[in-house]
Amino acid sequence: MQSTLLNFLFLFIIALTIALSYSNTLNSPFVFDDDQIFYNELKLTELSLESLKKIIFKETKVSKTRFIPNLSFAFTYYFFGPNIKYYHLGNILIHILASFALFFLLKEFLLFFNSSCNTLKYSLIAFISTLIWSLHPINTNVVTYTVQRMTSLAALFIFLSLIFYLKLKQLMPADSFKRKLSFFLLFIISTLFAIFSKQIGALILIFILVFEIILLKNVTKRNLIFILSLCFIFILVGLFYTNIWNIIVNGYETREFSLVERIFTQTRVVLHYLSLWFFPNAERLTLFYDFKLSQNLLYPITTLVSFLFWFLLFSLIVYLNKKNKKYCFIITFFLVAHLIESTIIPLEIIFEHRMYVPSAFLGIIITEPLISFFSRRSFVIVSLFLILFLSFGTYTRNTHWKSNITLWEDALDKAPKNNRIYNNYGVYLLNERNDFERASILFKLGYDSNPHDITIASNHLITTLMSNNHSLFESLWKDYKTLIKDKKKLPYEPIINVSAALISFERYEEALYVISRIKKKDSTLLLFSGHAYRMLGDYHLALSDLQESLRLGNRRAKGELHELYILMDH
Repeated sequence: MQSTLLNFLFLFIIALTIALSYSNTLNSPFVFDDDQIFYNELKLTELSLESLKKIIFKETKVSKTRFIPNLSFAFTYYFFGPNIKYYHLGNILIHILASFALFFLLKEFLLFFNSSCNTLKYSLIAFISTLIWSLHPINTNVVTYTVQRMTSLAALFIFLSLIFYLKLKQLMPADSFKRKLSFFLLFIISTLFAIFSKQIGALILIFILVFEIILLKNVTKRNLIFILSLCFIFILVGLFYTNIWNIIVNGYETREFSLVERIFTQTRVVLHYLSLWFFPNAERLTLFYDFKLSQNLLYPITTLVSFLFWFLLFSLIVYLNKKNKKYCFIITFFLVAHLIESTIIPLEIIFEHRMYVPSAFLGIIITEPLISFFSRRSFVIVSLFLILFLSFGTYTRNTHWKSNITLWEDALDKAPKNNRIYNNYGVYLLNERNDFERASILFKLGYDSNPHDITIASNHLITTLMSNNHSLFESLWKDYKTLIKDKKKLPYEPIINVSAALISFERYEEALYVISRIKKKDSTLLLFSGHAYRMLGDYHLALSDLQESLRLGNRRAKGELHELYILMDH
């Protein structure tokens, strides 16, 4: 009874401190085009089986394979409409639930090694460790950045899955079959929900394999065969589910870094994540980075330093496997949790939200030594100071999310060479503030910084066209043609935007050249090319493209075809 009341008290404090730390985020804006995703693509207006199917199987920018967060966004819209406050409340609530799950996971994890010791001590360690994780400023990029609900949902189900796994491990032979089956089914359901929240959920079986190998004193051959078989099945399913080989092979075609550069750079990136976690400072956190690529082991020289660090850390893992298996698992868990997002898959180089799951156990490394070396009074004082420091850091970091202006200005101040900031800030000013002049300046600054970036080059070309500066446009167009000609694979959205702009300014030949650079054309590009051919008098090609656009479901092609038939009759 006393233990239950203490757990409720701990959970209440966790929820209260999270709510206070994130109380200034309820009106924080959506970033990028998240509002279009939530209000259009994931808009649920009626509760029916058919509408739910559409949400589950709909391919969105969030990803159709992540239907658990998709459904959560859809239900947010259904119950509360387009009110941004409730999207943020949903994120905060999920973060609180993930923190609750982590508390019980850490408690089970610690008691697994110390079942005969004072449970109050390890409950306290789990409580403080959870507060460190839940209030850490680095997690604002998950909680406050609305679309990253997929990360917090994946974490919630990963933690639940590991809890049920530990419960299964502690069942006695005398326990009923019904009890064993219940925990096993809960484990399977949590694992599937984690995977369908975000692909990182597929690492659950790897976590368990690590636990079996590192932590258990008597690993039976049967246990290992069972776990390895499950891993193999999940890996096969994962390969099919994510189409990973195609992503790896083709993904680097649109990136400005190679596979080798990414791997070398990630040794520094993950080390940077660790520095942010152990030395939290809200002023070091940002949505985007100027992170120099590692071209080889010696350039930049910090690449060699990072390799030496990881060599020492792996050596420490080997040592701890004999001396302290608990800490061995914590460090290995951190590394394994980065396998998907920080190794060979051609994702963006760095994002702080990638620390959300990997940092789950790190609080133990801080809290356990504190409770061992300090007196009870000193431990309470140090813990209170640490929690207040982290909470203040989170609240401070969230002030940068107050508006799109404050967010992008903060990002620009911390990463002035990052083209995505210039581009996204410029798009926001152009579309939401109708500030053509400032948007044009940002696109030009970004283009001057990196003229090989397709997205920023496209937006700079469009705003130059809109400004009627014909001589500058002709110069930029010449460079743009060379740029898109040399690219093996072009990003879709910039090509669509440039094509639309060129057609609206009756530059049909230029538009057709841009469209020709996309090998597989969709209904929109075919509509554009059909319109351009019609305006140039090439009715045969116009008819072919417009009919194909209509066949692919573009209703706007009907009007174009009607106009074309009138011209052809004459």
